[in-house]
Amino acid sequence: MTPSTGWSVDFREEPAEGPIYGGLGQWCVPRRESLVALMREAAADPDARREKGRAAEVRALDFTWDLAGPVLVRALDDFGLIPRRPPVPASGEGPRTAPDLARLPA
Repeated sequence: MTPSTGWSVDFREEPAEGPIYGGLGQWCVPRRESLVALMREAAADPDARREKGRAAEVRALDFTWDLAGPVLVRALDDFGLIPRRPPVPASGEGPRTAPDLARLPA
């Protein structure tokens, strides 16, 4: 998000919780006063909403699976959330086994 594509809400950081994200970092929790003030500002300015919406649409074109996918895979791998797969067998050696999905975090 940039000032040209949206409104930046003040936040506080808290430890991430839950079975998937717990222990993996921080949440950005919006500060209520900031969120309310910015929502009122956005509601009062339809021209700004349209301008930021158009800019965000153009920016979103940069977020393709081809560009974002490898970044996501690296991040998940860095946290150990991608199980290691056995090597692909050479032709004629039979099928490889599927990864053990039960080993993924709940």
